[in-house]
Amino acid sequence: MTEKSSGVGDVVRRTHTVCDKKGQGTITTMSSLSGASIRKTTIAINEDGSVKHHEIVKNKKTFSETTLTLSGTKATGNLSTTYALEGESYIDLHVSSEHSAPDTTSTISTRGTLNGSSRADIVGNVIINKNAEKSSGYQSSTALLLSPMAVVNALPNLNIHNHDVTCSHSASVTTIDEEQVHYFRSRGIPERVAKSLLSKGFLSKGVSVLPVVAQGMAEQVLEATNDI
Repeated sequence: MTEKSSGVGDVVRRTHTVCDKKGQGTITTMSSLSGASIRKTTIAINEDGSVKHHEIVKNKKTFSETTLTLSGTKATGNLSTTYALEGESYIDLHVSSEHSAPDTTSTISTRGTLNGSSRADIVGNVIINKNAEKSSGYQSSTALLLSPMAVVNALPNLNIHNHDVTCSHSASVTTIDEEQVHYFRSRGIPERVAKSLLSKGFLSKGVSVLPVVAQGMAEQVLEATNDI
């Protein structure tokens, strides 16, 4: 697997990755900035190749675009994003997978928490071309609102040009379960701590898909959000 990057630090970053035939790789990026972060990532996977791309985000403002191209038979790609927003933070996330060969598989998943007056705009696209029969494309977006002023907009799209495929998408937005909070409080745990633990538990599902060596660092990046 080869990767080329250009940009200025973590503020502006363009990355292009090519996974060779039968190649495998995992890419994990993390950023926690008080300013804005702009990222554009392209990934091309050839025959029998497999790539897992994980993005952990806790910036003041984030503009991220990730494009996955499955160009070889039996290529597999997994794109996951876990984000934690607070205050007036904002994320504009565009994630897409394009199937250009038969028997290819892609999974797109986003998971995040939003506190304060933060906002998330999540756009997902799965494109299945005419020659990509027997391919599978899945996408899901899950968000936990920690404040009545927080907003998330999820827009999953399917662009299918072959009928012999399997595709699905889902989007869900939830709030803190007050019954769970009451359970914690009945056992002497303060409400603030209870909500913090529930938030951590929600984000841990996104962190758990990372390589073990990266999970601890990811939790540190996201931890500040738990001051609800």
